[in-house]
Amino acid sequence: MADDLRSAVASAVRARRTLAGLTQGQLAGAMGVDQAVISRIEAAVRPIPLGDELVRLCEQLGCTLRQLLEDANPEQRRALGIRD
Repeated sequence: MADDLRSAVASAVRARRTLAGLTQGQLAGAMGVDQAVISRIEAAVRPIPLGDELVRLCEQLGCTLRQLLEDANPEQRRALGIRD
């Protein structure tokens, strides 16, 4: 389940960032983190951000956490128990 969630968040972050017209570097700069942090989140090799970092991520992407998770593909949403 943790890997499914990490993959869902990775997919959603990449989709939201692209939709916002931001590079990984721009998003990282706005969040006050290194570009490698965003790269590792999007590659699903870094643990999911928690607390303030997750809040900042959603704010910079212009979405709520729920919206971020709903952006994941349908298979991932089903694995997470999110209904369409």
